Amino acid sequence: MVEALPEEEGIIMATAVERRVRRGATLLSRRRPGWQLTIDKERFDMGSCVQCVLGQLYGGFEKGLSALTRVEEEGVTEEDMEKRHDFSVQHGFEVDAVMSRAPTSRQYAVLQDAWEAYLRRWEGSK
Repeated sequence: MVEALPEEEGIIMATAVERRVRRGATLLSRRRPGWQLTIDKERFDMGSCVQCVLGQLYGGFEKGLSALTRVEEEGVTEEDMEKRHDFSVQHGFEVDAVMSRAPTSRQYAVLQDAWEAYLRRWEGSK
């Protein structure tokens, strides 16, 4: 069972995640115009490295992250890995499990909701 957040903390977290998702969606639109059309909403799962946004677009979360950051996973320093993680969090591709007190399952639910809301708004604007 997912632990509920106090309402105020949940709203703050959701707002931050929505900003990150918009940032990630904007980046994807610059790099892969029309990417929204390739997302299979039936399989879409931000908790999965294969069914998440990057997984569906690039064949895996790490492949997508490497393509977007232009930093390959192999042979990178720990500092590079931290930068990649920060990039993925700041663009709504990953949860920030280190900085938040929220349980990871709750964070993924908020991230999932934010991406689904973005895709619904995008579909409504076509």
